[in-house]
Amino acid sequence: MINRARENLHHLAKPIQTSLVVGTILCLINQSFVTRNLFGISMNYLVPFLVALYSRVAYSREAKKENKTTISR
Repeated sequence: MINRARENLHHLAKPIQTSLVVGTILCLINQSFVTRNLFGISMNYLVPFLVALYSRVAYSREAKKENKTTISR
């Protein structure tokens, strides 16, 4: 039970870090006067896209590592 809780906490660490960074960036974009122009508006769409892209690439890399580890055993 304790090991399972540790594993769950391990899986939450990266999303928490990511949400703090992304939330801060979006807060700065939305709370500044930057949103009154095209750049600010486009950033509101670009930031979530980049986070999704980063997540996809990170997951793919992790899956490849696990696959290589499984094959080499």
